[in-house]
Amino acid sequence: MAVTLGVQARAATMPPDPADKGLWEVLDHRLPFPGAHAVLLPTGKVLFLPGGPKQNGARHAGSAYLWDPDHGNCKTWDLPVDFSLGSQRMLPDGRVLLTGGSKEASAIRIKQSYLFDPSAEEWLRVNDLPERGPCPTLVELGDGRVLAVGGAGRNPVHVYEKSNGWSTVPSPALNWPLYPQLTLLGGGSALYSGQHFGGGAGLSRGLLNPDGYFTELPEVAGSSDVALGLREQGATVLLPPAQDQQVMVFGGGAPPRSEAQILDLSQFGPSVRPALPLKRGRANFNAVLLPDRTILICGGSSSHEGGQTAATDGEIYDPSTGVWTTTAPAQVPRMAHSSALLLDDGRVITAGSTNVLGYSELRIEVFSPPYLFRGKRPTIAEISPEIVPGMPFRVRTTDSDIRWLNLVRPAAVSHGFDSGQRVVDVPFESRAGGLLEALVPNSPNIAPPGWYMLFLVNHKGIPSPGKWVRLTYPPRSRPSGLGEVTLNGTAPSRGKHSFPEPDITGDPVERPAENHKFRTAVTLDRPEQDDNLPRFSRDDEKEDASPITSFVESPVAETARDDETRNRLTLVQDEADPLTSQDLGSTTRTVASALQDPPLASLVEHRYSWGRPALVIASSGLLALAMVQELPFLQAAAAFLFLLFAPGMALVGLFRPSGWASELALAIGLSIGLETFLTIGMLYLGNWSAEASLVVLLSVSLAGATAQLFRAAFGSPGGLSVRRLRQVRA
Repeated sequence: MAVTLGVQARAATMPPDPADKGLWEVLDHRLPFPGAHAVLLPTGKVLFLPGGPKQNGARHAGSAYLWDPDHGNCKTWDLPVDFSLGSQRMLPDGRVLLTGGSKEASAIRIKQSYLFDPSAEEWLRVNDLPERGPCPTLVELGDGRVLAVGGAGRNPVHVYEKSNGWSTVPSPALNWPLYPQLTLLGGGSALYSGQHFGGGAGLSRGLLNPDGYFTELPEVAGSSDVALGLREQGATVLLPPAQDQQVMVFGGGAPPRSEAQILDLSQFGPSVRPALPLKRGRANFNAVLLPDRTILICGGSSSHEGGQTAATDGEIYDPSTGVWTTTAPAQVPRMAHSSALLLDDGRVITAGSTNVLGYSELRIEVFSPPYLFRGKRPTIAEISPEIVPGMPFRVRTTDSDIRWLNLVRPAAVSHGFDSGQRVVDVPFESRAGGLLEALVPNSPNIAPPGWYMLFLVNHKGIPSPGKWVRLTYPPRSRPSGLGEVTLNGTAPSRGKHSFPEPDITGDPVERPAENHKFRTAVTLDRPEQDDNLPRFSRDDEKEDASPITSFVESPVAETARDDETRNRLTLVQDEADPLTSQDLGSTTRTVASALQDPPLASLVEHRYSWGRPALVIASSGLLALAMVQELPFLQAAAAFLFLLFAPGMALVGLFRPSGWASELALAIGLSIGLETFLTIGMLYLGNWSAEASLVVLLSVSLAGATAQLFRAAFGSPGGLSVRRLRQVRA
């Protein structure tokens, strides 16, 4: 008996085979805050930003942390604003755009925006968002512009352009949730999968075109089984390769579920098919695309916001087989406000996490996937760092067994989701002497301009270390028709990439499914744009020797700089970058042709928002009933419910608040303030009456609720709002 127990105990503690399950390692390095935001920079360093509660020693002030995984070096900045509830996106030139956030982790949202320059390691101030919005998603378009979408409440879409900064897209404001999960598709539209972080789901899944108009996708067979529109804190992943236009949606919900679906957007009519479910239901997890074209799922929990239900075992999904396999268990639990990203050496780092108990995780853990233990890795001996899509380029390697060339977009993760994450297949032909002649698809919506990691993968699924390359599209000023670049021979190593691409007439062009020649369709373009970008950098003069680099403010910034960062600033011009001249194209992919005209889309999307006025009217009616019926319990309940929040809720909806938590807090504060003001006023006039006060509050509440109903129906109680009048005049 003792021997048997000893064998079982030894087997239970033996580590799994890393070639089968991978290997987790906790680093000695610790972050000063839970790293809910993480960006892999072209320098190989990782930029962390905080998120979630900051307890058990975590720093409270807004800060940023730059970490070098190769050498362990670090650098810290005290930021004038807290980006805990913000978002970030890497621009084509390698700089990182940050916006959103809150004021010292409070419910007060901010509009400040910054660029982080990884080469100079300094912060550059740009103009603010046109209006505040919590927890936005930043999604990059194929022309280099960035859309800011989401945040609780009826929010418009904002766009960032290199030459002009932030502006508002003249399109209907929609009831977006927090961190809506958006993915750029080949036609130029962004798919909203229905997954989000929180704040309610006001929209079903659909397509957001570059002009800000949203069209819900029609329900298809099997789609209602997963109830994607009701999910939160799950995952949306563009399956590798990006050319196949297959989007997988899985996990999330309360309680978390394990179901998974694949949305096929490669044809005119989208279709949905079920995929094998996760091994366990989980939410608050991270999904990371790996260079061998598999997906790593790590962290998460089986209850909302974690608690004691963390899932330390990860899973890997292979799209070629549709099978999930478990990984070795992690040592550090990762739940809400966590991040995970792929490094250029093929490993994955995880950071951050908070739970409902208020604990903040500061440790960093590294996962080495199974492919790092399966044999010798191929290597890239020589490659040009600049690649022009549609133009052949060469890769030199010492290995003859190469199956794939993959471009992997570096991660920019916010609360477990990365809208830009993708793996692009690069067709190639083998030449003598270890030379590969390759061609990146000339499609900025499949492979947006900017920085990528290039990996070689052999037939054993072992990737090389990644090499950093930059895709630069040449400027085009006129429609060029349907062009084609061809290399001799076929590509037996390339997978099936059959999807329609619009030509200049809008008719779909089908690519051959197998053994096709390399070809690239050129889409219609808009006229070339002005590419001058004001770049802002500091003077040589500094007022202090603090570790923070000086922040530089744009002349169009609306908010005053903080006292701590009042360095003298100077304006210089950036060199022209042809990337911003590259355009998305005026034609969209056929799946996006279902988008309705803006007037019709406006009618569809301006649906009534009944929730807030319904609560106000119900609580007002309950109070009126309690005043007539002399039932002490009913009177007490009605007075508490009404006096606590109804007057403020009726008013707060008229000012576009953001986030249910901040909305409720503001409503309670306004209610208390209104009641106090009314009481003091009546006492001062010498005619105080509790009944009169209630009548006035009832009148204010019902008037505010009525105004909200008019606003939901027509945009404002009086018809056109000031904003719409400005848009009409423009």
